[in-house]
Amino acid sequence: RVFEMAAQRDAVAIVLDVGPSASSAGPQMASFLQNAVRVVNLLVQQRLFASGKDEFALILFGTPGTDNPLYQDDGSGNYSHVTIARDLGVADLDFVRYLNGQITPGNSDADFVDALLVAMDHLHTTTQLKYEDVNSDHSPPSTQ
Repeated sequence: RVFEMAAQRDAVAIVLDVGPSASSAGPQMASFLQNAVRVVNLLVQQRLFASGKDEFALILFGTPGTDNPLYQDDGSGNYSHVTIARDLGVADLDFVRYLNGQITPGNSDADFVDALLVAMDHLHTTTQLKYEDVNSDHSPPSTQ
């Protein structure tokens, strides 16, 4: 049997607060959101140019809307105002451009723990699906 070794790469979920508290800034000071986006941008660029294989997902909380699979419109409010802005994928220049120009401050409060749970679920689900795709041998299992 020949075993193929998969290339080592990381799967990273970036969880970013875009809500009102993160967006406020004092006079002539950058907001927490602006500083966080700058740091995330540097991290992604460094990883992009260093290996080019690392995968990133971007989870925003405090967004006006909600876009994640854990949210159920049952009135509980769980996982609301948490958005998966970018599915897990290899970092590219489009992702850097998104970080630089398309993250806008939200006007809603959201639960940080809900955002972390959405991020963990997204990482688990997407990496599990990719692992199954890579390791399937397209032959039916033995029935012995």
